[in-house]
Formats: sequence, structure tokens, C-alpha cells
Amino acid sequence: MDVCNAEHAEHFFPRTNWEIGEKALALAQFEWDKETREMLFGGWDIPFGVPAQKPEILTGDPTRLYSIEELSYILGQRKMKILSTFSE
Repeated sequence: MDVCNAEHAEHFFPRTNWEIGEKALALAQFEWDKETREMLFGGWDIPFGVPAQKPEILTGDPTRLYSIEELSYILGQRKMKILSTFSE
């Protein structure tokens, strides 16, 4: 199972990420709402060959993130357990 980790968001967000694609430069912004434990994501593509404009980062649907402890509890209710974890 591959899930975003709440502990990572708590330590490393807000974060901006640039990615160079075949046809555009993509800008992504990640925010963390500590109270609701939701990741907020917005993005913008800047096409190559078109004059760049100041990006308006639009926020998409919030995504609830869970800690290892929360996931362990949820899986335990279903007779499942976490064997190992990793992070990049």
C-alpha cells in the first residue's frame, strides 16, 4: 500500500515542487492543515513557447492524511497489520 504520510506533511510542508515535462513546466504547491490533518494541493502548468505569466495556484480537493499509528489502528480493526514502512 502506498499512502502519503501525515508525519511527512507535518515536517516538510509547505513545499513547492517544479517538474520539467515534455511540453510544459509544472509547478505544484503542497500545504498542510494541522487542525483537519488534510493535505492541500494546487498546481499550475506553464507551457513551453508561451510567455510565462504569474501562476495562480488553485487549491484542489483536500486529502486526509494518516499517521502510522492511525493506519495501524484502522488496519488492526480489519485483522491486518503493518509489517514494515519506508519513506523517500
